[in-house]
Amino acid sequence: MPNWCSNYAVFTGSEAAIKTMTDAVNSAIANENKDGCGQHIYDDVSSHRYCFYIELFESTKDSIRFGFETKWAPDLDMVSDWCGKLGLSGSVAYEECGMQVYGYAIISADGSVLNREVPQSFLDKIEYVETDDGNTFYKYNGEDYDCINDLINEKFYGENVL
Repeated sequence: MPNWCSNYAVFTGSEAAIKTMTDAVNSAIANENKDGCGQHIYDDVSSHRYCFYIELFESTKDSIRFGFETKWAPDLDMVSDWCGKLGLSGSVAYEECGMQVYGYAIISADGSVLNREVPQSFLDKIEYVETDDGNTFYKYNGEDYDCINDLINEKFYGENVL
């Protein structure tokens, strides 16, 4: 069984492109609920690019926000293909906590990707603390954080991306 990588996508584009992507996400959700297995969102069905636990958060005439899981790591090639084929641009934040993979990618409408994965050298400086009473938190440079994403956003990115 793989470790799951959580992906949170936000895309903008033309009304037609957003409708196409929204329809593809809704279709994948319906098929996942019916079949109980991973689905292609907007890919050739012969590909090995599957998304799991797909959830549509919001769709407007010019943007879409949705989440999905991939096995082990983000599939940025898959997301790049979606954007390149539909002329969408946006970002995907991802996290795979078991292997300490955190990051986000900015995708252009031509499908080009700028990946900003958090380096292991930064993650190695974060201490996970469990107290005697069962409370847990993260410690970085003497500061305590309840959520590792808050820590990474503040100390690595300097903005809220995860």
